[in-house]
Amino acid sequence: MKLTQIRDNAQERLMQLSLFGELPQALIDSLGISQGVPASVSTFLLEIDGKRILFDTGMGAPDSRLLTNLSAVGVTPADIDYQVGKFIIAGDLVHGAALQLAHPEICAAYDMDPQAAIQKRRHFLDYARQNHLFLAGMHQPAGHAK
Repeated sequence: MKLTQIRDNAQERLMQLSLFGELPQALIDSLGISQGVPASVSTFLLEIDGKRILFDTGMGAPDSRLLTNLSAVGVTPADIDYQVGKFIIAGDLVHGAALQLAHPEICAAYDMDPQAAIQKRRHFLDYARQNHLFLAGMHQPAGHAK
């Protein structure tokens, strides 16, 4: 089984800290996010038992590199099959991994129901940790999947 993160943005992205409400300066400093929270728009390609499964399709923005980056790993859209495996592919569970993996109680402006978002984030983060699962999200830069 192989899981590959495929970035769909041409350049590194930083989310503005203001998207996460009032944050203590000590927290910002301790996480090294004073310039913003690293983010990405990513897709995940899971290869298992001769199948290729694509999770999410990126955002299709003008700087989208999805098709180029899929081609770089030898895959075309016609090669994608179906979902399987022990990975948790969590689309919008975490918007700012550097901040929200350590502090799931912090919401981004994108969380439409903050209390429900906190509850779901805590649930899936705990579930992944307790079951030793790989958690990957569409907005986590490379190296932040746990």
